Amino acid sequence: MKCFPKILVYILSTLIIFSMLPLSNAGAAATDPAPSPATNVGNGWTAYEETSSFIYFIGAWGKATNPANSGGALNYSKQAGAAAQIRFAGDGIEWDGIRASTCGKARVTLDGVGQGTINLTTNKTYYKQALFHKTGLNAAVVHTLTITVVSATPTAACVDRIMVHNGSARIFAPATETGNGWNGYYELHSSIVYSGSWNKVSSSRSYDGAVKLSSTKGASFQVSFKGNSIEWVGITASTYGFVSVVLDGITQKSLSLTTPQPQYKQALFHREGLDAAKTHTLKVTITSSAKPVTIDRIMIHGTAFCNNAQTVNAMKNLGSARQLILVTAPSLSSRSATINTYQKTSSGWHLVSSMPGILGKNGLGKTKEGDSRSPAGKYLVGMAFGEYGNPGTKLSYHLFKSGDVWVENPAYPSVYNTLQNVSTSSPLWKDPANEKMYYIRPYYNYGFVIKYNTARTPGAGSGIFFHCSGSASYTAGCTAASQAHVVSVLKWLDPSYNPVIIQDSIAHLTNY
Repeated sequence: MKCFPKILVYILSTLIIFSMLPLSNAGAAATDPAPSPATNVGNGWTAYEETSSFIYFIGAWGKATNPANSGGALNYSKQAGAAAQIRFAGDGIEWDGIRASTCGKARVTLDGVGQGTINLTTNKTYYKQALFHKTGLNAAVVHTLTITVVSATPTAACVDRIMVHNGSARIFAPATETGNGWNGYYELHSSIVYSGSWNKVSSSRSYDGAVKLSSTKGASFQVSFKGNSIEWVGITASTYGFVSVVLDGITQKSLSLTTPQPQYKQALFHREGLDAAKTHTLKVTITSSAKPVTIDRIMIHGTAFCNNAQTVNAMKNLGSARQLILVTAPSLSSRSATINTYQKTSSGWHLVSSMPGILGKNGLGKTKEGDSRSPAGKYLVGMAFGEYGNPGTKLSYHLFKSGDVWVENPAYPSVYNTLQNVSTSSPLWKDPANEKMYYIRPYYNYGFVIKYNTARTPGAGSGIFFHCSGSASYTAGCTAASQAHVVSVLKWLDPSYNPVIIQDSIAHLTNY
């Protein structure tokens, strides 16, 4: 017991010593690097604070206020993959922010070329630091700086301001020209999927003398591609409208296409630094009414569009089919898809139509009843159906009537995954697990059966259809498109052509 006071003194003194040491992050060096103070405004340098509309932020970003920051605030993100981007014309660029124990890492690309990963972790906190600085650029061209967060919570990366030397930031810039890895695809390319009302109009100052134009709120176009960069080219003018730009399911920005004077061949959206090994999907949706939006061409730096006829012509497992409905998604977890129809002639497979579609709530890859996934694989096209008369399909057509029920409860194995017509007093009718087909509008206004689980294995999944979409952004496991598109597909399908439907992620198309 006599030694207790000495031990207590030792423990307390040790705790005091440790409490005097600076707290550090695992990524911090034993000694902080020399501070790199931000460049002052002036001598050709112009500052763009984090609130500037010229800087757009992708992913989850928050705002932190502190008088030590430039302008008293900065934007920060703890989400790996979140990014900030600015386009500018000038001969120098600088990214300013803070280094601290709570900061992580960020990757910098300039004009698509990696500049390295910046370690922002230090023991002490340093404000207004030049985290990336580069001069000697060509001031006559428009450059793109992209900052991508590499680390994840609890560490963060921040943007306090961006500095441009001998130039200015740009929202729009002249379109990137083909070459140096960039490929251009005009507005009529088969892999650009349009939804809503779009018309081809002449435009002598555009690339091929024409553009696609829409003034309809909610109209959209979508492209899937492999590459590390993407650019949408079109027109800006005083009467032009607004759009929402979404890349890989993440909203990139809400964009006004209004400029005092008409400008042609403009890069309306430009994104670099993507993972070239992955398939990406860009979707642009009009958010204004009665104001034009155009697409002149799409520029891709990398492999090119997905879902083209070359992919289908390379397939080895289509058998005697001469009509194909190809439903592809960016990933197996995606709820949205691109639906292309193809027909085979003596010269091979050719694209017939393209349309956007939606899948199950949990994407693709059905394995059991109720998993909210659409099936992935190749399936035969079954009978057509609808709440109204035959719209003109050559498929056998069933007009729904009272008492029609699709049996989806595995407890009825003898009729599981079949259409039955029963009385309202029947257990099949009363069972809420079964679908009362006559009353499911507008979804079953028109459609056809996807012949999934034709062995009718109880519990493996049932009631898989290609049908009309409604207000929901996903299905319970079917595949859906707008009623106009569903009707057009039904009119095109011909049982003598042995039609099939393939549903899968783009990465898996080589399996067919």
